[in-house]
This record gives sequence, C-alpha cells and structure tokens, in this order.
Amino acid sequence: ASRLGLQLEQGDYANGLKLLSASPVEAHREQYTLAAGKKSRVDYRANEQTFTVANAAGQKMTVTLRASNDGLALRYAVDGAGRKTFKDELTSFAFPAEARAWLQPMSVAKTGWKRTNPSYEEHYQADIAVGTKAPSHAGWVFPALFRSGANWVALTEAGMDGRFHASRLASDSTGGTYRIGLPEASEVNTNAHLLADVYGPLTTPWPVLAIGPLKG
Repeated sequence: ASRLGLQLEQGDYANGLKLLSASPVEAHREQYTLAAGKKSRVDYRANEQTFTVANAAGQKMTVTLRASNDGLALRYAVDGAGRKTFKDELTSFAFPAEARAWLQPMSVAKTGWKRTNPSYEEHYQADIAVGTKAPSHAGWVFPALFRSGANWVALTEAGMDGRFHASRLASDSTGGTYRIGLPEASEVNTNAHLLADVYGPLTTPWPVLAIGPLKG
C-alpha cells in the first residue's frame, strides 16, 4: 500500500477524503516524436480513469490514473478560481523489504564547483537495500531504478511545463517507502516561487512507473 494526497495552503487533499465519483475506464492514445533517445516516434496507449474526491470542507480534487502494458502514471488536479499554493505531497512508493535499488544521490544545492550544484553528477549507489538513507538531506534524483523479484521499476516524473516545481525522492525511505521530496530553498530562481503557486486550476506533473523486465 502506498499513500496518495496533496496539501495546499488553501486546503488539505490528503486526509479524510471521500470518493464522490469514478469515471468510466477509457482508452488513451498519444503519438509524438522525440528529438533524442532510443526511439524517435512514440505511440503511447493506456487505459485512463479519473476519480473525484472531496475533503471535509467539501473541496474537490481529481486523481487521474493511467495504466499501460508496461507501467502506470498518475496526477492530481484542483480546479476552480483563486490562488493555489503548494504545501506538501504525500505520494509514496512502497517496496517490499527484499527489493533492491539503484539511486543517484541529490547533491546539496549551492555546493561544489562554483556552487553550481545540483549538477546531477553524483555516483549512483548500485544494488543497495531499499530503505537506505540518502547521503544527505537533499535525497535522491529522478530517474530511480528498483528491482522487486523478477520485475524492475523505473520511477521518474513527466509533464513538466514550468508551472510546477521539479521533485525528487526524499532522503528518508524507512521501511522501503519512498516519498516525493521537495526542492531546497536555495534552489529558487531570483524573484520566483520555490514551490507551485498559481491562480486558477492547479495540475501536478505525472509520477511515472515503468514496470517490467530489465530489457523493457
């Protein structure tokens, strides 16, 4: 079992939620071209379902899930006018105790050569036990790779368009449960917000889990 949930300054969408409705399962298809990588043309197909929940104050959030032959993805959306200021995210990914991990530590911001970190140049820690604490409070970077039995799980995020902050995995993964981590205060751009802060609808990026044999 893994937690879901979003917390904004204007409302708690992680605790005491009530399921209001679930959409029919619908086929989703996207075709696009990549500028670089192992495959130039991508034909993505998945089954999609959206769940609408409400908290004790009656505020609504939708959770959209997509399941395909080789993985799954999810995202949250809070509609309506007004300001929406991100506070925390409770999304977690719980692995069994015997699972193994291949993770790159997140370097502490404003350290290293000319204080340019995070530069994503740290050495991966290979084949470590899940639950191993990150070397620093900064956590682990995406993508992260895990093996559980015969299956591998590549964990990352997608759908970044500049309206939402980039994430990572938190440093504390006690019991093999990895939570979404947040950027450090020193990573904020000049005169900008550190965390998502919008007027109108707020939609998160997609946490993506590619699941299957290592070759896949």
